[in-house]
Amino acid sequence: MTKRRQNKSPLSRASLGIKIPRRKIMPSLYHGGRMSKNRLKELRNNQSKTLKEISEKTGISDVNLSRYENNKIEPKLATWEELAKFYGVTPAYLVGWSDEQV
Repeated sequence: MTKRRQNKSPLSRASLGIKIPRRKIMPSLYHGGRMSKNRLKELRNNQSKTLKEISEKTGISDVNLSRYENNKIEPKLATWEELAKFYGVTPAYLVGWSDEQV
């Protein structure tokens, strides 16, 4: 059995309390140092849909949909396109870059 090498450095990230994010949010949504608000929750509420209903129709998990709505994680381009198609709007409108829906 081999021994694991332990980090004995007094200045390791863990010892300093530095947290490393699991997934970086893409900088494309940053405007002036803060993230712009997407329109996912607004559109879902306007259609009186639940996360579960949208999940079943799009194939995207309800957990990830919630994370997208709350800007916890950034969807990939294909996911933005799928959601825009579902809501009948452009991806730019959905992300919050444009005010033109179609």
